[in-house]
Amino acid sequence: MSKARQNNPSVDVARFALRAGDAGVGRARAERAPTLDFVASYGSNYSSSTNTTPNEYASKSVDWQVGIQYSMPLYTGGLRILRVKQAVANYYISAA
Repeated sequence: MSKARQNNPSVDVARFALRAGDAGVGRARAERAPTLDFVASYGSNYSSSTNTTPNEYASKSVDWQVGIQYSMPLYTGGLRILRVKQAVANYYISAA
């Protein structure tokens, strides 16, 4: 009897649907958590003399920026609560 439960495709589908529903609830609840991101940017600029500025010059600049960005949602307008409720409902539907 236990081999039939372990190797039954219908049971496997239900088990995976339950795991997916549980992950959906966790993901919806995690939306209110603060995030910490690593951000980086690179840019360069080159300019040389023109007809309006007859001086012979050339300028090249390179800009690197690296940082850490902290974001914390203050108010989501109730959307997060509704997403959690929807994920919980999907979890219970997959468990039935």
